[in-house]
Amino acid sequence: MKKRNLIGLSLIVVLIFSSCILTSGSIYIKENYVNRGFDISFLQWSNQKDCKIELNRNDKLKVEIDCYEGKIALEIIDNYGNKEYMGNGLNDAYFIVAVSNTSQYHINIKGYRASGNIKINKL
Repeated sequence: MKKRNLIGLSLIVVLIFSSCILTSGSIYIKENYVNRGFDISFLQWSNQKDCKIELNRNDKLKVEIDCYEGKIALEIIDNYGNKEYMGNGLNDAYFIVAVSNTSQYHINIKGYRASGNIKINKL
């Protein structure tokens, strides 16, 4: 009887964890050329991803966002913790970010059931 309950409980735990994994969706990141930017596609994606790019002072990043479902948040942060950009609930957007330091920058993307595309290119 205890073995049967243990097997049943184990099965429930496996199903719960597998459903959490399945709901995270998918993301595909393609780096453009050598350190020039990223093309990012996502489908029903709920997670967080960090991309890195080397930038010099006054370099500019062109950001194009087409999120047709769910929610997207984006941060651009240098190695010193300075936030050059931070936005939440982004759907369709086009903007340019000029960076103030020479540094490796972290582009943090967070999605909640998000589907769409993001293009980030160094100008």
